[in-house]
Amino acid sequence: MPAWIWYEKCISLGMRSLFFLLALSFSTLLWAKPIDVRSQEPHFVQSLETGTKALAKRLQLIEKAQHTINVEYFIFDTSDASRIFIETLLQKKRQNPEIQIRIIVDYFSLSKSLDSFYSRALLDAGIDVRHYNDTFLLNLSSVTSRNHRKLLTIDGQEAIVGGRNMANEYFDMAAKFNFSDRDVWLKGDIVTQIDESFEHFWNYRRTKRPGLPAKPRNNGNTAQFEMAVRRYNRRVVEAKKFASLFDAKLDQELIELRQRVLEMGARELSDEPIYEVKNIRFISDGPDFKNKEHRISGIRYYELMAEAKKEISIEVPYFYMQGEEQRFFEELKTTGLEINLLINSKKASKEFAINYITLLQGLEFSRMGYNLFLNRGNFMNPENLPSKKVRPNAFWGVHAKTLIIDKKITWIGSLNMDPRSVQRLNAEMGVVIEDEAFGQRVNHHYQQRLEDTYIVKNGKIQNQSRYGDDPAQLSGLMERLASLKTIPLYIFENQI
Repeated sequence: MPAWIWYEKCISLGMRSLFFLLALSFSTLLWAKPIDVRSQEPHFVQSLETGTKALAKRLQLIEKAQHTINVEYFIFDTSDASRIFIETLLQKKRQNPEIQIRIIVDYFSLSKSLDSFYSRALLDAGIDVRHYNDTFLLNLSSVTSRNHRKLLTIDGQEAIVGGRNMANEYFDMAAKFNFSDRDVWLKGDIVTQIDESFEHFWNYRRTKRPGLPAKPRNNGNTAQFEMAVRRYNRRVVEAKKFASLFDAKLDQELIELRQRVLEMGARELSDEPIYEVKNIRFISDGPDFKNKEHRISGIRYYELMAEAKKEISIEVPYFYMQGEEQRFFEELKTTGLEINLLINSKKASKEFAINYITLLQGLEFSRMGYNLFLNRGNFMNPENLPSKKVRPNAFWGVHAKTLIIDKKITWIGSLNMDPRSVQRLNAEMGVVIEDEAFGQRVNHHYQQRLEDTYIVKNGKIQNQSRYGDDPAQLSGLMERLASLKTIPLYIFENQI
């Protein structure tokens, strides 16, 4: 073949390949979108209130899966709960090598999520992992935009959506501090739409398969290089251990813990009603944080509250009203609505600065005439904990993201009531269930959580408190110093 013909064929093939890649990229960009879908087909739903119940349900779903398992979390660490979850996935993969298992993890370089060591070990074990937005830390225009969604789906038929990430503290298993959270299990046609939203994030250009961990380089300092090599090799071994099946001897404690979770969780789940509902809605932001059209969850959240006739009950860990939101609640006050807000007291959070801002905002909310309840940090059923590592003095902070309207419409999802969630710095999602029986059930759990709270009226605590009547009173030098951290957070929130 003459050289010029061979050259032209190569150019033609290269142009066709380039055109294909551009077309694929463009079609993916067009396809990715936010989702807001409703269904009036019969669905089954169940509220997952405790960590034991929530983890057991996840393990049960994995064991049932036949074709696909899709997992998406903001935080995915390497604690006992995560290890049990991953081992159950690996067991499923060994039993059914054809099953597709995919995990999306938000990849913020300062978070506890799976890094390249652990992600590559999982890839080698047959579990596909991708990182959302692994932008360089100093890229301020992008690094603050995170994927805050949490979901698990199997076979396009069943799903768990809610506030829990994958770590011990979300399943009542951490030694000192845990989260009081809430998920919803659902079964029905709308799960196909949840899977579609997963596909949007999976195929988004900023969601990437993690690269290989960088190997140490010898810069001439032998001692430093050898130390770096030992650290690298240790991380490789730790990651392989994490992405492996349990050893009957070495992992006996984890095997026993999983068994307790399954047994205790099964008992708790049998006591929690499953409801058949015929009005369900799924709402999710799109993956493109630079596209304003992908920001819908915060808008829909406030639209739902505007439809309330008598009562709104809110449970969130973070609450921050900007001008527009404050005007919204001031206007609602003229309608005579009763609004209840459950957030954390100073004691019930390990993030003092951001929680203190929430507390101050909550007090302002109470001065508007609404009901404020501050979680004291106690667990309702300390005898029902599967992990022996939890200390007697451990405390629980509110982490659920729940909205109940007129005890009939229930939003359970990942959205906090702060600018990061509402204005779409974070991608959020939620399931909205319009059913009076289910709404009454979730409200029952909400009322149970209110039993161990400080009741605040017009900015002052009404029942006995170690704070006196001012829940924002700073005690001691450490709290005063910690309160200074609120200044940059206030500036950040107000810039969103």
